[in-house]
Amino acid sequence: LHTKIHRTLLPNFKFIISSNNIIYNFLYFFLPLSLFLALILGAGLAFLYGPSTVILSTYFNRYLGTANAIAACGVSVGQFIFPYLINYLIITYGVRGALLLDAGICLQCLVFGALLRPISCYDTTTRSKVINSTDVELNDRNTTAKGGKQTESMKLQSDDEGEISPFLTDSKDRNSCGNVNLQSVELSESFVLKGKDCAYSSEKSSCEIKESITENDAKTHSERLFDGLRRNLQKCLAAADLTLFQEKVFLCGYIGIILGNTVSAIPLTYFPAHAIDLGLSTEDGATFLTVAGVTNFAGRLLMVFLADRRSLNRGRMLGVTLIIHGIAACFISYYTKFLLFVIYCACNGLATGLYFSISITVMVDLIGSQRMSGAMGFIIFGNGILGTVAYSFCGYFRDVTGSYNLGFLLNGVGLLLSGTLVLLAAFLSYNKQSREEL
Repeated sequence: LHTKIHRTLLPNFKFIISSNNIIYNFLYFFLPLSLFLALILGAGLAFLYGPSTVILSTYFNRYLGTANAIAACGVSVGQFIFPYLINYLIITYGVRGALLLDAGICLQCLVFGALLRPISCYDTTTRSKVINSTDVELNDRNTTAKGGKQTESMKLQSDDEGEISPFLTDSKDRNSCGNVNLQSVELSESFVLKGKDCAYSSEKSSCEIKESITENDAKTHSERLFDGLRRNLQKCLAAADLTLFQEKVFLCGYIGIILGNTVSAIPLTYFPAHAIDLGLSTEDGATFLTVAGVTNFAGRLLMVFLADRRSLNRGRMLGVTLIIHGIAACFISYYTKFLLFVIYCACNGLATGLYFSISITVMVDLIGSQRMSGAMGFIIFGNGILGTVAYSFCGYFRDVTGSYNLGFLLNGVGLLLSGTLVLLAAFLSYNKQSREEL
C-alpha cells in the first residue's frame, strides 16, 4: 500500500484510530470487541509511521535531514508531554472522557493530512520531454521532413508520472496502415485495422468470450475462490518492489537499519529492572530513564543543525555512531556503580537520538526518494518481526541467567553488526556514484 496510496493512508488511518477510541468509550465492557479494537489500534499506528516518513522524503529534498530530525524531536517532546497530559485528563475527566479527548487530539492529524497534496498540484512549470523516433525527430517546432513528406506535431507534454499526451499530425503517409497480424502485435504498439480486420477481430473476441463464460461455469465455487485469491496474491507481489533486494547497497542498508532500530530501543526498556538487579532503588531506575530521555532529545536536536551539512556524510556518521554505542554496550557488566551506569545511559540516549533522527534519511540517500515508498513497507515488516524475537529472547535470558547482562551484551553485538553494515552500504553507494560520474 505504501507504493500506491501512502499519501491517502495517513488521514484515513488517523480517522480509524479516532473512531476506534470513540467506539471503545461506549462498548468497553464487551471483551471480544475490545480485543478487536486493540488490534485495529495497533494496525492503525503501524500504517501511520510508514506514510509519514515517505511523505517527508517526497516534500523535502535539500533539507530532508533537517526535516527528519525535527520530526524526531517531536517524538521526544511527545514522550515528555503526553504522559502528564493524559494523566491530567484521566484525573479530571475520567478514563472515558480522556479517551474522547484523545480521539479529538488524533483528529487534528486528519486536518493536517487533508492539506497534503501531490507536488504536481503546485508545479506551474511546463515540462517537455524529447522522444527519439525513426520517423519523427522532435526539435523546437517538432517538425521534420523525410522522403518528401512533412510531418508537424504539437509538443509532447508529460506529467510527473511520465504519461505523455497524444499529438496531432498532418502527415499524408498512410502506407503503413494495413492488415495487422494480431498475434504479433504487443499491447504497447499502436496500429490501424481495416474493415475486414475489425470484423475478424470482433468475431474472434466474441468466440473467446463465449469460451471463457463456458469455462467459468464449469468451475466449482471453491476453484473460483482459489483463482481469485491467487490473482489477488499476484497483485500484492507485483506491487512490492522485490528488485530492491537484488542491490547490494539496499541489502546492506536494510539489514543494518532494521537491526539498528531493534537493538537501539531494547536497553531503555530494561533500565529500571536492571537497576534493581544492581541493588539500586526504583528512584535510581527512574533517574536512568530521565538521563537517557534528556540526552536522547539532545541528540535529536543536534541533528537538526548537522543533518544537512554538505561536508557531513550521513551514512558514515550513522555507522560510526552505532559502532561506538555497541562497544559501550558490550562492557555493561562492568557498570555496577550508579555514576558509571548514568554515563552509559547518557551514551545510550545520545546515540539513540542521533540514530532515529537520520536513519530513514540515510536510507533515502542510499536508494533515492522514488523507491522509498516501496522500501518503507519492508523496513516496517522487518522491524516488527525482529523486535518480537529480540524482546522475547532478552526476557528469556534474564530468566535463565538471573541478569540482563547477557541480553545487553548481545544487544552490543547487534549494534556493532548494524554499524558495520551501514558503513558498508555507505561505501558501496559512494563507489557506485563515483563510477556513474566517470
